[in-house]
Amino acid sequence: MEFIRSQRISSEYDPNTRHVIYGLDADLIMLGLGTHEPHFRVLREDVFAKEARAKTCKICGQKGHRAEECTGKAKEKQGEFDEKDNASPLKPFVWLHVSILREYLEVELQVSGQPFKFELERALDDWVFMCFFVGNDFLPHLPSLEIRENGIDTLIAVWKDNIPLMEGYVTKDGTVDLKRVQYILDGLAKQEDQIFRNRKRVDDRREQNNKRRKLEEEARAASGSRGDHFASGGLDSPSIAPAGRGRGRGVPNSAPPPMIPLFKPGDVSKDTKKMNYDMVMNREGIRKANLQNKSAAQALKAQLLTSSSSTAVESVGNGSKTDASPTLDRLSTAASAIPLKRKADIIEGDETPKTPGSESEAEDPDRDPVRLWESGYRERYYEQKFHVSPEDIEFRNKVAASYVEGLCWVLLYYFQGCPSWTWYYPYHYAPFAQDFKDVGALDIKFEKGKPFKPFEQLMGVLPAASKHALPEPFQKLMTEEDSEIIDFYPESFPIDLNGKKFAWQGVALLPFIDEKRLLDAAAKIYPKLSAEDIARNAMGHDFLYCADRNPMYDDITTQLYHKRQISDVCPPPPPPIP
Repeated sequence: MEFIRSQRISSEYDPNTRHVIYGLDADLIMLGLGTHEPHFRVLREDVFAKEARAKTCKICGQKGHRAEECTGKAKEKQGEFDEKDNASPLKPFVWLHVSILREYLEVELQVSGQPFKFELERALDDWVFMCFFVGNDFLPHLPSLEIRENGIDTLIAVWKDNIPLMEGYVTKDGTVDLKRVQYILDGLAKQEDQIFRNRKRVDDRREQNNKRRKLEEEARAASGSRGDHFASGGLDSPSIAPAGRGRGRGVPNSAPPPMIPLFKPGDVSKDTKKMNYDMVMNREGIRKANLQNKSAAQALKAQLLTSSSSTAVESVGNGSKTDASPTLDRLSTAASAIPLKRKADIIEGDETPKTPGSESEAEDPDRDPVRLWESGYRERYYEQKFHVSPEDIEFRNKVAASYVEGLCWVLLYYFQGCPSWTWYYPYHYAPFAQDFKDVGALDIKFEKGKPFKPFEQLMGVLPAASKHALPEPFQKLMTEEDSEIIDFYPESFPIDLNGKKFAWQGVALLPFIDEKRLLDAAAKIYPKLSAEDIARNAMGHDFLYCADRNPMYDDITTQLYHKRQISDVCPPPPPPIP
């Protein structure tokens, strides 16, 4: 990006120059927009190519049907000798045309009745800036904004609503008008409560659907086993089962749903009517009772496996009242030890404890103790996440000020280069939009500082398990107990799911690196490095590759890199365009 910016200040720069940058990072899209180049493309690997391929049956390995539809037919011969194509396919790539994205955003960012002239480049810069609120490599996202919950659309709507009030754009050449940022934050703050309630409603609906699908799968599995019994020729087995709803429509010998007894046609006795009425009115209670019975059975099974199971099983089998009572007591204790919220998760043959971040975590109401959908969530949030008093308003303002500082840093980094090598956001979590007060009064300034050397940078980001990437003298700082910075490399650390479902979505509560302590410890190691390691730790050089077809090729090779230069001194660069 620095090279592209340096090109643009040249008076001879061709505005139709085409740029290509490779990588999967979404920041590359933002950086491409920030260059304001009309011909900018991102080369990306097609990570979804494998999912798009035709899937094969798990039973026979053939394409064209699913495992539940498999009939066990022999594989059809392909080609004369049923040969296989062993050639590995080329890795698929896709082009992301930033120019096309610019066209879409031009339509999206138009505001009817805008009181000032529409400028696409300024509007694009505002859009890039607003995307920072949903999170990036340097800042956590605001609690009310999730990119998977259309957080960017929410920001665009707030921005468009406030354009007439702001009377101008939020950003300009990498700098931020903080007074106008306050309009965006205030507009978002008005929606935060409703956003959290909507999120809870959607999550609850999703969990209910997941539970329903799980019960349906168990019902289908149970009906399949009963179907085998009917197929054996029982008196009550129907010759052709009626077509049902959903899967298995019109399939012969389809078994009836579980937990429903079969009645002979024309049976209208009083007992039958009463049984039908009870099953219809109490079907939810019956379902819960069955699940609890299954949980109790699994608890007994686990208890017997972990204790002296042989004696207990023998006592129960012989009908001994003396030995059966302790077994029943253990059953009662084991069943009560299982929380009610987990009983539906314990299925036949699965006593494996659920790990943090597994699918069952979604059914745990304690996964999000902050309860953003209930009143008082701001106080609970700061008390549990930041471990401060709920009444400490000054601390909230401090966190909000640090976040605004981060927004300014990231925007300058994208558009002008790194404004400070020492800045970082010193918290694991972001504040609420309601906590940003008097943002326009903040005076944001940065100290340039110096970047870390390569080994120092690796010491700041690698865990001890990756110590092999560093010279041996540095490795001791990461592993030995008497190391002065051993606290930077904990062997285990908590992961706060923060309302999420999987561990990789959570917040890794790692300690922040103290720059001074790290550099002081590294300085003591440098005398122990070999000459080769010292060369590795030095700052490198930029490489410029130029095709011989480029019009600038002759000038570059002659003026800069040829042994016989035309002139000893290169001409000074032209002054920057105001």
